[in-house]
Amino acid sequence: MRVRRTVQELFPPYITPLGPWRIEGKVSQMMHVELAPEANIICTAGAMRYVSPGVEPFAKRGNFAACCCGKEDYYRVVYTNEGGLPGALLGIAPPFNANIVPISLDIYPGLVIRGGAFLAAMDVNINIRTKVVRDCSAFCAAGGPFLHYLEGKDIVFLNAGGTLLIRTLRPGESLVCSSGSVVAFQSSCIFTVEPAGDDLITKCCGGQGLFNTRVEGPGLVIMQSLSFSEFRNGVNGSRS
Repeated sequence: MRVRRTVQELFPPYITPLGPWRIEGKVSQMMHVELAPEANIICTAGAMRYVSPGVEPFAKRGNFAACCCGKEDYYRVVYTNEGGLPGALLGIAPPFNANIVPISLDIYPGLVIRGGAFLAAMDVNINIRTKVVRDCSAFCAAGGPFLHYLEGKDIVFLNAGGTLLIRTLRPGESLVCSSGSVVAFQSSCIFTVEPAGDDLITKCCGGQGLFNTRVEGPGLVIMQSLSFSEFRNGVNGSRS
C-alpha cells in the first residue's frame, strides 16, 4: 500500500531566525528593526521608510561587479543608533510590492542570491561577490549569466515577490523551476540551466521561456511566485 507523503515530510523544515525585528504586511511587507545603543544594520539604498531620532545614516561602498552585473546598489546605507537611546526604531521596505525573507547565514552559509534580491543585513561588513555561470545557456535564462554569493554572518534579509516557497532539499533531490522564480539557494546545491521542453513549439509557445533552472540538493532553496519583471510584464500586457 502506497502512503502519501506530506510536504513537511518531503522537505525538512526551514528554520526561521529570531531577533529584534518585526515584519508586517502580507503582499507588500515592511520591517521594523529595534536598534540597541551603538547597534547598526546595513540596507540597500532607498529602503528606509522611517527612523527614530539618534539613528544616523552612513553611505558605504559595495561591490562594483555586483552593481554592474547584479542589479545591486554600489552604495548601501549603514544605520547606527548613535543617540544611545534603547529601543530606537528603523523601518525598511523593499522597493516594490514584495515579501521580506530573513535568513541566518550561520545556519544556512554560502547563500547565492538573485540580482536585486538583497534588502538588508545585520552584518554591516557583508560582501556580495559576483561570479559568471559556466553554462552558456544561462545567458538566455531570466536570471542572467551571473551568480551573487553572500559573504558574511548573522541575519540577511531578502525581498521576494508574490508567495514564498522555501524548501530544504536533501542530497540528490532536485526542483525544476521557472528561471524567474529562484531567489536564492545555498552554494552546496548544484545549479544548472536546461531547455524548457523537448520540442520547439513548447519552448516558443509554452509561456515558460526557452530555459528552466534546475536546483539539486543538498541545501536551502528560496523561490517566489511572482518576480518583479513578471509583474512589470503583466502590467504592460506581455509575458516573458
